[in-house]
Amino acid sequence: QVLQQALQSRELRLTSDPGAAEDPRFRLVIVFSPAAGEVLEFCERPPAGGGPRPEGRVELRAGFCRDDKALAVIDGWAEEVAGPEDETFAQLLRQVCRDIFSREGGDD
Repeated sequence: QVLQQALQSRELRLTSDPGAAEDPRFRLVIVFSPAAGEVLEFCERPPAGGGPRPEGRVELRAGFCRDDKALAVIDGWAEEVAGPEDETFAQLLRQVCRDIFSREGGDD
């Protein structure tokens, strides 16, 4: 129980307004249809969007960055997406956020 009390937990608030950010050095970068690129350099130089994808397929790369350093980078994709209001698209974004901010799997 003593160890449980020692663990810290934070609520992560995301904003698109850098002036409202708690610490603007931290940012979430999302690139849709990413071109191939170095994962570790993602925050320094996010890749440009790539060419067209098959109809209904959405591909993305998300990076959680501090300044120009990648703390976590993840790729995701979904098929049969009708548009940004599609529940499949929302599920993709939720999964990417869970995966990029998760502390499971032996992370320090």
